[in-house]
Amino acid sequence: MTDVAIVIAALNEADNIAALVRDAQRFGQVIVVDDGSTNGTGGEASMAGAAVVTHLHSTHIKAAYRDGFKSALRRGFKYIVQMDAGFSHDPRDIPALLAPLMIETDMVIGSRFMADGIAYGQTPRQRFLSYCGSVLARLVTGMDIVDFTGGFKAYRAEVLGTPGLLDGLRARAHAFQFEMTYRIHQAGFKIVEVPITYTAGRTSVKLGIIFEALMMICWLAWERGNE
Repeated sequence: MTDVAIVIAALNEADNIAALVRDAQRFGQVIVVDDGSTNGTGGEASMAGAAVVTHLHSTHIKAAYRDGFKSALRRGFKYIVQMDAGFSHDPRDIPALLAPLMIETDMVIGSRFMADGIAYGQTPRQRFLSYCGSVLARLVTGMDIVDFTGGFKAYRAEVLGTPGLLDGLRARAHAFQFEMTYRIHQAGFKIVEVPITYTAGRTSVKLGIIFEALMMICWLAWERGNE
């Protein structure tokens, strides 16, 4: 689809990225943000057909996706998909995320936790942290979202082009996932969830990421209490 961009943030994913690009580009133009990789990830992505945005040094996941989104907006794509680099997300689910955008929805979240969603390979700790993060975010924001912490999403370009949205996010690491969802909700856009198949990667959840997520939840709670 010529009006779809698929943005993938990648750090040292040379073993996976070419196969992922080839699978995903059936559904749109792939834009890989090489976030300071040292193993040739960007070159592998480029040879597989992706457009590559290069960070000379590793930043944070929020900055990687922000720059990928901005690249897609500059190129004039109408729909923008966000997905992980390590095959946690199945490219075959991309059409299911895009379908609601072409009717009346502004943002679609691929959900591991709603009915018909599937999550493979998560350790009990990973599932507990993801689920608890979603529950806390739901309580704090008042939004009826089952999977707040997932990273497989699709947007209309107008949503990501909202003035101040991408540059105004406070979170730097994975907490940006639910902060961004809340900011889009605040801006009045319609958000829906669709079930996806998720395969957990081998990366562990670091204490710093958990701490930032808790601080962001506290910040959003303070914001809502002072509205």
